[in-house]
Amino acid sequence: MCGACGRTIAADDVVGPVRTLRQHLLVASAVNAFCAGLPGVPRVQVAGDSWQLRGATGNVIRCNTVTDLWAAVAAECSASAFPRLAVRLEAQRAAAEGLTRRVIDAGLLRFSP
Repeated sequence: MCGACGRTIAADDVVGPVRTLRQHLLVASAVNAFCAGLPGVPRVQVAGDSWQLRGATGNVIRCNTVTDLWAAVAAECSASAFPRLAVRLEAQRAAAEGLTRRVIDAGLLRFSP
């Protein structure tokens, strides 16, 4: 819990114990890049200390962790997009490092067969 505002802080193994706006922007950018062009995938935006997905129908899903974010992407997009997303993530994994690599690993846990 945050001592200043009394809000519960979500622990995120992917981002780490210190969460910054820059990290949130990097995660949103990475997820949007990996999902670009896939049918039904919502757009990820930073919403303060979390992320929100805006679906094609206008629905908004708020996510506090990267794992929640990938789960929301999976819930919103077509199951036929899963293999293509897994291939994209696997292709980028070797070159990625740091936070982007951890975001990819979390996505692969969700989308790999």
